[in-house]
Amino acid sequence: MFVKVLIFGFGTAIVWLGIIASWRLFFGPLAHIPGPRLAALTFLYEIYFEVFRDGTYIWEIERLHKIYGPVIRVNPREVHIADYTFVDEIYSSSHARDKDIYHVDGLNAPSSLAASKSHYVHRRRREALNNFFSRTMVKKLEGFVQNRLDGLDMVIERAQVTQQVICLSDLYFGLSQDIVKQYGFGNHCNLVRHPNEAATARENMAVFLAYGKLMFWLGWAVGPILWLTPSSMWVEVKRAIKTFADWRSVGCGPAHKTANDMRTIFDELRNSPTLPEVERSAARLEHEAILLVAAGSESTAKSMSIIHYHLLRNERALHRLRKELETVGPGASWTELERLPFLAAVVQEGNRLNFGLTGRSCRVSHENLCYRGLMIPPGTPVSTMSIFVNANEKLYPDPWTFNPDRWLEPGAVSLRKFTLSFGKGSRSCIGMQLAHMELYLTIARTVRWEMVLYETGDDDVRLHRDFTVSFPKSGSRGVRAVARKRTA
Repeated sequence: MFVKVLIFGFGTAIVWLGIIASWRLFFGPLAHIPGPRLAALTFLYEIYFEVFRDGTYIWEIERLHKIYGPVIRVNPREVHIADYTFVDEIYSSSHARDKDIYHVDGLNAPSSLAASKSHYVHRRRREALNNFFSRTMVKKLEGFVQNRLDGLDMVIERAQVTQQVICLSDLYFGLSQDIVKQYGFGNHCNLVRHPNEAATARENMAVFLAYGKLMFWLGWAVGPILWLTPSSMWVEVKRAIKTFADWRSVGCGPAHKTANDMRTIFDELRNSPTLPEVERSAARLEHEAILLVAAGSESTAKSMSIIHYHLLRNERALHRLRKELETVGPGASWTELERLPFLAAVVQEGNRLNFGLTGRSCRVSHENLCYRGLMIPPGTPVSTMSIFVNANEKLYPDPWTFNPDRWLEPGAVSLRKFTLSFGKGSRSCIGMQLAHMELYLTIARTVRWEMVLYETGDDDVRLHRDFTVSFPKSGSRGVRAVARKRTA
């Protein structure tokens, strides 16, 4: 009897799998979309590159586009389009665009702004924070940012005396995290003055993001898999998870005031008149805290490291920037610095090569999308990736070269609409003004130091792996340098 039941169950499973395969390949609403049959049939194709090939599906997708054209299926339910002219349609500001529930669940913070599936829920949550991230409000934090930069100067000066190697990637991560935690919670960990602690925080973030792919696809098996990993690796994962748990608790703590008696972001959320009570719950604030600190620390610090590395590699550009900075003096404000054309071009180019979110940021349309006569039905997750825009040779000749002058050429203003470093449409990065202020003030301060790179190359800043954001080659220790003297 048991054998018969087993045979019946096995046969039913085979028939069911056959029906699913036939639907995905021949009869489903996406059967007409080009792409490899294996990707259309099973998620295992994507899992192989994301989990077992260390976050490299981004490069496989690039290869597939060269074979099948600008529109392909990247898994059984998702369409990817590599055409910068279609970006405004995918990430439309004038039409409702939901997020894909699978990608939202992968964030592990379902109540946060970034993980809001519904277009309308996202709009309500964003409206509660729009004013707080406005240029006017962000500018009130400028004094605190300058204070953090004073601390960064002290660390560099101390290292310069002993000729100690400085990891700029760690310093910039600590700086950015101090700023975003102060703005969000009214307190910070003073990481910028403690490079070792900043290094640990950056490592925790890297571990958390890297293991995010594993947890997203193989969450049901994460426990057993982690028990089989080397003990040192398991300790790193637990430490990273504890760090994020600490951020959660900070977000739900008592109200705080930031510099100049500013209310914090979480004061704003708790007391927002536009949000219902459920949107101001402890669980919701926990989720917002995770993504606020993660997004505000990692991406901005990465742009700083990329910019500083390329300037140290290019003495002519560095000298040109220093000469321009002499026109405003060392205490220049954010507003004054923004008026400097070459500095603005340097910041823009650094952000371009940062790529922002490197993964596929899907949108789900409520209506049919038509791409070159190819109909994509409503409810289909559609995406593109920032490398297909930011590194497009038609827009940016020699796209992997750091070239600020491209932003000073006639017609360069129109290029700004063709960058995805801060996203696009109604869900573009809400913290863009804060990031810009940090970048302008930090680069203007740190380039006044004479430095030489130490065992650092292009592979330490170039996109090699996609773990939501750009990751360098495995084994990279970040951008490192030795400070010689202060130039001004």
